[in-house]
Order: sequence, then structure tokens, then C-alpha cells
Amino acid sequence: MSRAKSIIPDFMAENPYDTFRLLLPLRLNLDEDKFGNSHFKVVIKNMTQNEVFSYDLSPELLFTHFPLERSFNNGQPNNYYKNKNILEDRFLINTQLITQSNSRKLHELLDEKNIVSIIGWKRKFLHEAKYINCYLLEQADKKIIIPDFAISIYYYFRFSEMREAALDCNLEELYIMCTPDRDNAKIVLPSPRNDEDAAFIHRYSCNGTAQKEFDKIGKYINKYLNYVREKDPDKDIDSIPIKANFPVKEEFSIETHCSILTNDNTKEKYYFVHEILNDYSDIGFDKFTKIIEQNKTITTIDDFENLPKVDKEIPDNITEILKGKPANTKYTQTQNKKDKKKIVVV
Repeated sequence: MSRAKSIIPDFMAENPYDTFRLLLPLRLNLDEDKFGNSHFKVVIKNMTQNEVFSYDLSPELLFTHFPLERSFNNGQPNNYYKNKNILEDRFLINTQLITQSNSRKLHELLDEKNIVSIIGWKRKFLHEAKYINCYLLEQADKKIIIPDFAISIYYYFRFSEMREAALDCNLEELYIMCTPDRDNAKIVLPSPRNDEDAAFIHRYSCNGTAQKEFDKIGKYINKYLNYVREKDPDKDIDSIPIKANFPVKEEFSIETHCSILTNDNTKEKYYFVHEILNDYSDIGFDKFTKIIEQNKTITTIDDFENLPKVDKEIPDNITEILKGKPANTKYTQTQNKKDKKKIVVV
């Protein structure tokens, strides 16, 4: 059985006996040399010391290693200081009905007490937290707040290369060729991916709506920078709000970790989504084949049928210590590189 690569942020490595909980991504801190290396500014609480601080973390680590509102020490999950207010709930949503009118700032929905509770009962990051982007979806008996960061983590920042491709508007880096045939969909990938991630790449490469939303992740950076610089050409911009849309327009269910918050001023009750665990949207195919290609050019669809099979190689268990800055690929996940003559068909 393969073992996942162990990654330990430096604040955990330096305090191995303390328990930490990652609470809320505030903004996207930009790497001016390469947007693809930008990091989330995340509010983190040292539960043992009752201290709140922020840390620059690669967004995909909130999907692969350190989900929000879970407890960790020395890079490993533990059962201390559990947030008993976190629920697992499933919502039926219709993204066809989402418009700009559904987009809100957090403070337009929740009062300060609610927001302070989300960021560790400290007011240190209250101003930034008040202005995070989110969507308000209203059902007959429920009002659901889905932050843009939750959408971006689940759909667009599932692994390091996807994060880089999204922020750099470079989807083509994730695949070599694909076929959109629902009955027999195929994709050729330049490096190994699990089945779910491969299916997401296929969605972005073959579905026009999904591809448009994927491209918007990186285009938003330039749009925001241009907007600010038009107002103040001399302004230094080192971070921007997190912005993301759902990649599909349909009715489907999502499984979430959420908490129920009541605005004391309006008496409105909201379900605040901390994390999207799973979705049941149409992925775009009924049968799917993924092909891992290295050092072989596939130029026609017929080439799909003439590829050899080899066993997958599993890297040894590795521990990597993450440091908050600078934001570059040194602190992100990397894939073990295969012999360039090998092609893997799964």
C-alpha cells in the first residue's frame, strides 16, 4: 500500500507538542514573479497556547493535508480541541441560478460576533475576514453561505500543478490530449494523477463552461490589478481577494463541513460552509480512461489504442518542512518523476 507524502509546516515543526487548527483563508498573497506560486493567507490558531496568527500556505494543502477546522500537531491530525459546532451536511444547490446578486461580502451576512468566532475568537484579523467573498444560496428553509475559498480549494486547487495552471491561466499544462466522448472518454496526462483528479482535468479540458471558469481564476488576478492601478498607479499590491465560481451550471448536491451561525442583529440563521467534501455534479462521461504519457508524442486519437502498460512506481514516504516565505515551489508538493520512456495506462 502506498503512503502519502508527509508535509509539516514550520510552525508545527517548531512546536511539535502544540495543537493547531487552520481556520480561514483571508486573501491570495501574490508571487509577483509567477502568479502560479501565490499562496493563501490563512488564519491559524495555536489551540494549546490560545494564540492566533496568519501563515502563507499553498492552497492545495488545505485540500490534501490540512483541511480547515481540523486539529493537527507536528503535521498529523489529532482529536484534541475539536470544534463541536462543525457539522456534516448535504445541500442541493442549483448553480444555474447563481448570479452576481448572490455574491456577498461576509460582513453583509454575519455580524461581528459570528465572524470573530470563525477566526478563533480573536479580533486580530476581523477587518480582512469581513471582506472575504462568498455566495448566498437561499432554499425554502435554509440560507447557505459558500465562501469562494471553499469553491477554489475543492474545484481548482486540488494539487500543486492544478493550482499553478489555474493561477497562470495555463490549463494546457495539465493534459496532452483528450476526447469528450461521454461513452468512452479518454485523457492523456503528462504525469500521474488519481482517478478523481484526472476526471476533473478532463472536465476542464472538454467542457466549455468549466474551461471558462477555470480560466477566470487567473484572469481575475489581472483584472483586479488593472482595476486597482487605474485608481492608484503607485499602489503596491501584494494580495488580492479570493474569487472563484462553480465550474458547472446545473442542479446537484454537495457534501460539506459547515457550522450554523445566527446573526444577532437580523436573527437570520445561516449554514456557513467551511469545506466542500464531495459533489454530485455531472462529470461529463460514463466511461473514462486515463493515460500517463512521457517522452512519446500522441498525435491522433488512434494512438490511444496502441499504448503499452507498465506498473506504477510509488515514491518512498517523505517528510517535507514547509516555511511560510518565500512563496515558491520549494514548499509545495511535487510528483515523483518516472522514466521518460514509460507510458502508464490505467
